[in-house]
Amino acid sequence: RGGMLIVECEPKPHDANAGFDLPTSLNSAVARMRRAESVGEACQMVTDEAKRLTGFDRVMVYKFKADGSGAVIAESLGGDFKSCLGVHYPASNITQQAQTIHRNGRLLMKVDVNDQAVSLVPPVSPTPGAPLDMSCAVTRDLSPDYSARLRKAGVTALMFIPITKNDRLWGMLMFYNHTGPKYTSHDARMACELLSHYLSLQIGAMEAAESHKYVARVTRLNAELERSNIELDSFACVASHDLKEPLRGIHRYSDFLMEDYAGKLDEAGVDKLQTLVKLSQRMETLVDSLLHFSRVGRADLALHEVDLDGVVSETLE
Repeated sequence: RGGMLIVECEPKPHDANAGFDLPTSLNSAVARMRRAESVGEACQMVTDEAKRLTGFDRVMVYKFKADGSGAVIAESLGGDFKSCLGVHYPASNITQQAQTIHRNGRLLMKVDVNDQAVSLVPPVSPTPGAPLDMSCAVTRDLSPDYSARLRKAGVTALMFIPITKNDRLWGMLMFYNHTGPKYTSHDARMACELLSHYLSLQIGAMEAAESHKYVARVTRLNAELERSNIELDSFACVASHDLKEPLRGIHRYSDFLMEDYAGKLDEAGVDKLQTLVKLSQRMETLVDSLLHFSRVGRADLALHEVDLDGVVSETLE
């Protein structure tokens, strides 16, 4: 890294790989993931299998959004711990070091959050004359602020594995222990990385299929909507014609009554006839408005200024 060779060494407990069969475990997990019917189901299968492989108290799939925030969409939990499934976190909740870890897309393991880190000697690399870039190191230390936040949350050990989609960070496979330090063997880490890689492929395929289904569904709905609009137009035209015919008859006969019998009616009777004429005219206007309203969504709106006093008067009437 930067012209320097970094050698990482870690102790290997005698029972680190006891009973661990990498090919069998992976084949079984991949077979179950292939049967998943959704991204959420595939993520849940990965968390369950990763927890079985590593023995962490909590394994989660954390999905990022475009604005840097994210949510826990799958979780496998052991012991009496509070679930984080469905919890959303703002972008500001992720520390600067965590953001760097996520962007680098590298596996990170912290066996004991409470351990005392040891500084490099010398602290500055003599070749480039700057602090050594440790972003590729699996066992590098966490920042004091990040470690403090983890301890406050009751985390005693952790491991992060990136989940990518089309070479971009999609989410993280997150491992947390709450009951003390937790070492994960190289083989188990490699198995989890392979699971994460296969999940990345699965997510890409599933989201592409869901996208195609969505496009097909929208196309079908648009066709149904167009057909409904045509039927609505036909219905509105027929209904307006059928409603206007009796209205015109009411209006016409009201006029006949006014002309032929107004002299035989008192003032109240004439007023009622005039009201009848006005109501029939208003009803005809409403029918025209209904016909116009049925076509509003398929035509450009013609905006113009109106007299608000007139609108208020009509509304009151």
